[in-house]
Amino acid sequence: MMQRLRDNLYVLVEFPEDSSFFEENDIGYPSFNSEDNGARYVPQRNYIDHFKKDPEPNNCFRPFRWPESQSYLFPDEPNESIDVLNEPISDEKGLADFGEQAVWVSLCNQKKSTT
Repeated sequence: MMQRLRDNLYVLVEFPEDSSFFEENDIGYPSFNSEDNGARYVPQRNYIDHFKKDPEPNNCFRPFRWPESQSYLFPDEPNESIDVLNEPISDEKGLADFGEQAVWVSLCNQKKSTT
């Protein structure tokens, strides 16, 4: 069953999947936290179109802009095993698109809205 496409959902593509297609076509944003130096956050639609499969849920991320990003960058109750999944957006394109103090947040780590 195919996942429902969601706006603003990105997939972290890293070894063993090949991210070179996305890098060569300037799709997505680099990941600097990954041990794979070619890892990229690519839009869910591009991932499915290229690989012809749904991404693993634990590889799905959303970019959070300031001020929503603050609770992920500076959590009230730090949890190293979960917080390590968050990655500050620090590349030039990412900063231009999402702004200062933006962060990639894994779907499994997103806090539920209290409103």
